[in-house]
Amino acid sequence: MVTKNRLKRLLADGDTRQAIESLLQITESERDKRLYNEAIHQSSRYQQAKQQEISGASGPGELRIEYSRIHQALLDIIDRLPESPTAGGPVVETEKAEASAHPALPGKGSGAAVWLGAAALLAAIGMFLSMVWLQEKMGNAEPLGELLFIVLLGILAGIAYFQLMSGSQAEGEGKWLGMNLKFKGPLVAGVLVAVGSFAFLQARGVEKEPFDFTVRFEKPDLPAYPEIEIESFKLWDRRGWTPASVIDNEGLTADFKNLSRELIGKKAPVQLNARFWKLTRDSLLATEESPVLRLEPDGSLGLVVGKVTNADGSAPIEGASVEIEEHREFTDEKGNFSFQIPNERQKTSYRLMASKSGFSIASHEVHPGSTLIIIRLNRLKN
Repeated sequence: MVTKNRLKRLLADGDTRQAIESLLQITESERDKRLYNEAIHQSSRYQQAKQQEISGASGPGELRIEYSRIHQALLDIIDRLPESPTAGGPVVETEKAEASAHPALPGKGSGAAVWLGAAALLAAIGMFLSMVWLQEKMGNAEPLGELLFIVLLGILAGIAYFQLMSGSQAEGEGKWLGMNLKFKGPLVAGVLVAVGSFAFLQARGVEKEPFDFTVRFEKPDLPAYPEIEIESFKLWDRRGWTPASVIDNEGLTADFKNLSRELIGKKAPVQLNARFWKLTRDSLLATEESPVLRLEPDGSLGLVVGKVTNADGSAPIEGASVEIEEHREFTDEKGNFSFQIPNERQKTSYRLMASKSGFSIASHEVHPGSTLIIIRLNRLKN
């Protein structure tokens, strides 16, 4: 069954010779001398152009123009073919009917090949960006990223093979410009497969020996503040929290062993567990040199809160004087007081003095924190 759409597809695929032979059969059986004569004329022009191409009598530019004119004339003849066949003649169906009976295969035409190649390229870029994002967010994303990469390369290789095989069926016959358009899609996919495979194999072949890593700590000079005792120090190496193998509280260092080299040059979150101390920042830049992290008081020794009441605690005492470390505050109407001790004066315990006219002076050793301290004053006897 020869259809108008089939004839046009032959021309699009570069099979001009077969398209002319089929067109001559149809126009001869239709007894349309005008169309038949035009088809014979274009067949003759095509044969002459082929001979000039073989002999080299015409240059490539002249041949392209001549082949383009022949194709345009053939398309004009095809469009003027009758929709209904004569008795005994070959069947010439409309494009709509032929398309419903024989759906076109994706990627068959040059436009489909170009778009399919472009879509493959965009899919590859999106996949690679997704893998990068996964490896940034998940510590164990590397095996998943490698698997997705291998699957993607397989898909692109299949696309390139299918399009190259389908494209090789066309003879071209002077329509090298059309063939060039057709092969843009496979070319994009093929180059992407080749470059991606090379990069992937190179990356897998890179030596990834683990490295050792030492972190040094610096703290401010606070004579009254408790000495630091680091209980644990951890670093996130994209596979999870890795504790320091050795912690030196005298030298203020933490050593890590066998870390992945993929960590070098990247920011890594850190966690410190040390009573009364904290880090000034929660991440470090991993290098083969020893980075320095600064420590500061965590604020837990700076807050003293309390309340002054009478001897049995039944009534608060307003306006009582409370002194800590040369700092004085007065209680409010509910007997409450609070102190925020500066870092340079903070320590684990303080001597507190409370007094009020008509009451005896009270002196207590208190410990800072969020716990409410109750001070009771005894009323003086007259």
